[in-house]
Amino acid sequence: MKNFRINCFIAALLLLFLSSCGSRKYPVKTENKASKAADAMAALKSKDLYRFITDWTGVKYRLGGLDKKGIDCSGFALLLEKDIYGRSLPRRSKDQAEAIKKKSQNNLEEGDLIFFSFGGTEVDHVRFYPDFYDTNLRPLHRL
Repeated sequence: MKNFRINCFIAALLLLFLSSCGSRKYPVKTENKASKAADAMAALKSKDLYRFITDWTGVKYRLGGLDKKGIDCSGFALLLEKDIYGRSLPRRSKDQAEAIKKKSQNNLEEGDLIFFSFGGTEVDHVRFYPDFYDTNLRPLHRL
């Protein structure tokens, strides 16, 4: 029994030693969504927009939701436009897209709404610019 314990101990040490051989000896740089979001938030010119976004950060997505228990993209756009810019919008993203004046991608300004479709031909989603977008207008996070 004593030999068995010694052999197990030696095997564990050997396993620990061999597993450390493959580990990295240098720090790995990772850019996570939180750091990108923080950088984008710091760059916002409108402090009202910053406060609005911060106030809703962490609220879960809920289809048809319009409160802190859960909200969807068109509900978020509706509240953002109402609270920050004093503009009324319809509830659905398709109707919002029809109510908003179109802009080219090159002329987008902070707080502008971007409408798109997830595979169909009809608008079914909305985001606000910059909404922590990368240079290809891909969102860095989801609501």
